[in-house]
Amino acid sequence: MSASTSKGNNGNSKKEVEGDKSVECKIKKLIASSVSDDTVVMTVPARASLLEGKEYEITVGEIKRRMSSPERLNVNDLLKILKESKVPENSKNLRKKLEEQGIVNENDDLFCSDFIPTGFLSLSEGEAKEMAEDFEKIMNERFPVELFALHMAHAPGMTIEAAEGAVFVSVFALS
Repeated sequence: MSASTSKGNNGNSKKEVEGDKSVECKIKKLIASSVSDDTVVMTVPARASLLEGKEYEITVGEIKRRMSSPERLNVNDLLKILKESKVPENSKNLRKKLEEQGIVNENDDLFCSDFIPTGFLSLSEGEAKEMAEDFEKIMNERFPVELFALHMAHAPGMTIEAAEGAVFVSVFALS
Protein backbone atom coordinates (compact mmCIF):
# COMPACT_ATOMS: atom_id res chain seq x y z
CA MET A 1 0.00 0.00 0.00
CA SER A 2 1.33 3.40 -0.88
CA ALA A 3 2.21 5.80 1.91
CA SER A 4 1.03 8.69 -0.23
CA THR A 5 -1.81 10.78 1.10
CA SER A 6 -2.64 12.81 -1.99
CA LYS A 7 -6.32 13.63 -2.31
CA GLY A 8 -8.42 11.72 -4.83
CA ASN A 9 -11.49 12.94 -6.72
CA ASN A 10 -13.84 12.12 -3.86
CA GLY A 11 -11.74 13.87 -1.19
CA ASN A 12 -10.43 10.64 0.37
CA SER A 13 -6.72 10.24 0.71
CA LYS A 14 -5.04 7.87 -1.72
CA LYS A 15 -3.97 5.68 1.21
CA GLU A 16 -7.57 5.19 2.34
CA VAL A 17 -8.81 4.45 -1.18
CA GLU A 18 -6.08 1.89 -1.79
CA GLY A 19 -6.79 0.30 1.61
CA ASP A 20 -10.48 0.02 0.77
CA LYS A 21 -9.62 -1.66 -2.54
CA SER A 22 -7.39 -4.14 -0.70
CA VAL A 23 -10.13 -4.92 1.81
CA GLU A 24 -12.60 -5.33 -1.06
CA CYS A 25 -10.23 -7.76 -2.80
CA LYS A 26 -9.77 -9.71 0.42
CA ILE A 27 -13.53 -9.99 0.96
CA LYS A 28 -14.09 -11.17 -2.62
CA LYS A 29 -11.35 -13.77 -2.15
CA LEU A 30 -12.96 -14.98 1.08
CA ILE A 31 -16.38 -15.30 -0.52
CA ALA A 32 -14.92 -17.23 -3.45
CA SER A 33 -12.97 -19.61 -1.20
CA SER A 34 -13.62 -23.29 -1.86
CA VAL A 35 -13.21 -24.23 1.81
CA SER A 36 -16.46 -24.91 3.68
CA ASP A 37 -17.46 -22.24 6.19
CA ASP A 38 -18.07 -25.02 8.73
CA THR A 39 -14.42 -26.13 8.70
CA VAL A 40 -12.95 -25.72 12.20
CA VAL A 41 -9.68 -23.79 12.22
CA MET A 42 -9.03 -23.96 15.96
CA THR A 43 -10.62 -24.02 19.40
CA VAL A 44 -10.18 -21.18 21.87
CA PRO A 45 -10.78 -20.91 25.61
CA ALA A 46 -13.85 -19.04 26.80
CA ARG A 47 -13.29 -15.43 27.79
CA ALA A 48 -16.36 -14.70 29.92
CA SER A 49 -17.21 -18.13 31.29
CA LEU A 50 -16.77 -19.09 34.91
CA LEU A 51 -16.40 -22.71 33.84
CA GLU A 52 -12.80 -23.87 33.62
CA GLY A 53 -11.86 -25.59 30.40
CA LYS A 54 -14.81 -24.31 28.36
CA GLU A 55 -13.76 -23.96 24.72
CA TYR A 56 -15.38 -22.75 21.51
CA GLU A 57 -14.67 -23.75 17.94
CA ILE A 58 -13.56 -21.06 15.50
CA THR A 59 -14.67 -21.85 11.96
CA VAL A 60 -13.59 -20.58 8.57
CA GLY A 61 -16.98 -18.86 8.33
CA GLU A 62 -16.45 -16.98 11.60
CA ILE A 63 -13.03 -15.79 10.49
CA LYS A 64 -14.47 -14.67 7.15
CA ARG A 65 -17.24 -12.75 8.89
CA ARG A 66 -14.83 -11.12 11.33
CA MET A 67 -12.46 -10.07 8.56
CA SER A 68 -15.30 -8.45 6.63
CA SER A 69 -17.47 -5.49 7.59
CA PRO A 70 -18.27 -4.25 10.22
CA GLU A 71 -15.28 -5.61 12.21
CA ARG A 72 -12.81 -5.87 9.31
CA LEU A 73 -10.13 -7.47 11.47
CA ASN A 74 -6.68 -8.19 10.10
CA VAL A 75 -4.60 -11.25 10.97
CA ASN A 76 -2.86 -9.51 13.89
CA ASP A 77 -6.21 -8.46 15.38
CA LEU A 78 -7.50 -12.03 14.99
CA LEU A 79 -4.45 -13.37 16.79
CA LYS A 80 -5.08 -11.05 19.72
CA ILE A 81 -8.73 -12.05 19.95
CA LEU A 82 -7.93 -15.74 19.66
CA LYS A 83 -5.37 -15.40 22.49
CA GLU A 84 -2.62 -16.47 20.12
CA SER A 85 -0.55 -13.28 19.83
CA LYS A 86 1.76 -13.68 22.83
CA VAL A 87 3.74 -16.57 21.37
CA PRO A 88 5.37 -15.87 17.98
CA GLU A 89 5.05 -19.54 17.03
CA ASN A 90 1.27 -19.33 17.46
CA SER A 91 1.18 -16.38 15.09
CA LYS A 92 3.06 -18.36 12.46
CA ASN A 93 0.87 -21.43 12.99
CA LEU A 94 -2.41 -19.51 12.68
CA ARG A 95 -1.19 -17.63 9.62
CA LYS A 96 -0.18 -20.97 8.07
CA LYS A 97 -3.61 -22.48 8.86
CA LEU A 98 -5.38 -19.46 7.34
CA GLU A 99 -3.16 -19.61 4.25
CA GLU A 100 -3.91 -23.34 3.86
CA GLN A 101 -7.63 -22.59 4.07
CA GLY A 102 -7.24 -19.90 1.39
CA ILE A 103 -8.39 -17.17 3.77
CA VAL A 104 -5.26 -15.01 3.78
CA ASN A 105 -1.95 -14.82 1.96
CA GLU A 106 1.52 -13.70 3.04
CA ASN A 107 0.82 -10.00 2.48
CA ASP A 108 -2.55 -9.75 4.26
CA ASP A 109 -1.97 -7.44 7.21
CA LEU A 110 -4.20 -4.50 6.43
CA PHE A 111 -4.85 -1.77 8.95
CA CYS A 112 -8.49 -0.78 9.24
CA SER A 113 -8.71 2.91 10.10
CA ASP A 114 -12.34 2.79 11.27
CA PHE A 115 -11.85 -0.21 13.58
CA ILE A 116 -13.60 0.37 16.92
CA PRO A 117 -12.84 -2.25 19.59
CA THR A 118 -15.64 -3.19 21.98
CA GLY A 119 -15.95 -5.55 24.91
CA PHE A 120 -17.77 -8.06 22.72
CA LEU A 121 -14.98 -8.21 20.16
CA SER A 122 -12.97 -10.70 22.19
CA LEU A 123 -15.83 -13.21 22.31
CA SER A 124 -16.09 -15.98 19.76
CA GLU A 125 -19.39 -16.26 17.92
CA GLY A 126 -20.24 -19.36 19.96
CA GLU A 127 -19.60 -17.61 23.25
CA ALA A 128 -21.52 -14.50 22.16
CA LYS A 129 -24.48 -16.66 21.10
CA GLU A 130 -24.43 -18.51 24.43
CA MET A 131 -24.29 -15.20 26.31
CA ALA A 132 -27.26 -13.84 24.31
CA GLU A 133 -29.28 -17.00 25.00
CA ASP A 134 -28.50 -16.75 28.73
CA PHE A 135 -29.56 -13.08 28.73
CA GLU A 136 -32.82 -13.93 26.94
CA LYS A 137 -33.53 -16.70 29.44
CA ILE A 138 -32.95 -14.40 32.41
CA MET A 139 -35.08 -11.63 30.89
CA ASN A 140 -37.95 -14.03 30.18
CA GLU A 141 -37.81 -15.44 33.71
CA ARG A 142 -37.41 -12.14 35.56
CA PHE A 143 -39.34 -9.74 33.35
CA PRO A 144 -42.02 -11.56 31.31
CA VAL A 145 -42.76 -8.80 28.80
CA GLU A 146 -45.36 -10.76 26.80
CA LEU A 147 -47.36 -11.68 29.90
CA PHE A 148 -47.18 -8.10 31.14
CA ALA A 149 -48.32 -6.77 27.73
CA LEU A 150 -51.29 -9.18 27.64
CA HIS A 151 -52.31 -8.14 31.14
CA MET A 152 -52.10 -4.46 30.19
CA ALA A 153 -54.04 -4.98 26.96
CA HIS A 154 -56.96 -6.63 28.77
CA ALA A 155 -57.14 -4.14 31.62
CA PRO A 156 -60.45 -2.22 31.45
CA GLY A 157 -60.11 1.46 30.59
CA MET A 158 -56.31 1.29 30.17
CA THR A 159 -54.98 4.28 28.26
CA ILE A 160 -51.58 4.50 26.62
CA GLU A 161 -50.45 6.99 29.25
CA ALA A 162 -51.56 4.70 32.08
CA ALA A 163 -49.83 1.72 30.44
CA GLU A 164 -46.59 3.70 30.09
CA GLY A 165 -46.82 4.71 33.74
CA ALA A 166 -47.39 1.10 34.81
CA VAL A 167 -44.36 -0.03 32.79
CA PHE A 168 -42.24 2.69 34.39
CA VAL A 169 -43.37 1.67 37.90
CA SER A 170 -42.67 -2.02 37.12
CA VAL A 171 -39.17 -1.30 35.82
CA PHE A 172 -38.46 0.91 38.84
CA ALA A 173 -39.72 -1.81 41.21
CA LEU A 174 -37.50 -4.45 39.56
CA SER A 175 -34.34 -2.37 39.76
